[in-house]
Amino acid sequence: MTLIEFEIYKKIKPPELLNQSWNKTKLKHRAPNVLKMIDRFNNVSMWVATMIIQTQKVKARARMMTRFIKIADHLKAMNNYNSLMAIIAGLNFSSVYRLKYTRDELSAQTMRVYGDLEKIMNSESSFKNYRTRLMASSPPYLPYLGVHLTDLTFMEENPDLINMEVAPNRKVDLINFTKRTLVFKVISMVQQSQQLSYNLQPVHQIQEFLLNIKSDYKGQSLDLYQQDLYRESLRREPRKAQRSDIQ
Repeated sequence: MTLIEFEIYKKIKPPELLNQSWNKTKLKHRAPNVLKMIDRFNNVSMWVATMIIQTQKVKARARMMTRFIKIADHLKAMNNYNSLMAIIAGLNFSSVYRLKYTRDELSAQTMRVYGDLEKIMNSESSFKNYRTRLMASSPPYLPYLGVHLTDLTFMEENPDLINMEVAPNRKVDLINFTKRTLVFKVISMVQQSQQLSYNLQPVHQIQEFLLNIKSDYKGQSLDLYQQDLYRESLRREPRKAQRSDIQ
């Protein structure tokens, strides 16, 4: 997972991170690799949710959930925060999160690991815990791109020019250097984290599998697919069902 995502990430060029290109229909052609990262993130999170919900029996479903939590813990150890967040996002889909009896089957150790991972990637205080950990990480590392795209979005909302009074009754438009500096810091962080690649041996069969984890949502919107997952989740664990009613 790390090799696949880092291969996309290291190709992101500074111009892709300007002017919210990834968000604007007319400018999306300028940010191909950012869009690939976003698409990959969605594929992984949907895959996680789909694999769990498609597992029919509670105990087997709990084993599937445990497997993904273990994978996420390994990603944390590798400083791969983007894939880590994708798995957490999948585990937190409403269709997965509501599976109370499945979660009850998880061991105390697994729940502790999961709690620690969620604490690191918690969105409170603008992802303070994640940012602190990222700053302390030694390369190679793969940042959670979503946080930094959000930062850039907020920065781009500030004006490029500031109208200032430079003399009595005389105003001029000055370049907003504060905005430029903030944008530069984000782009510089991305460039710095691209410098050192992971020294891992690729396994062809595993890469082939992971490159083809496109969930069934392809061809329909994410919202519609999530609704399908939720309906399937209700079949797995109906509302008000007792544990004895569920396999």
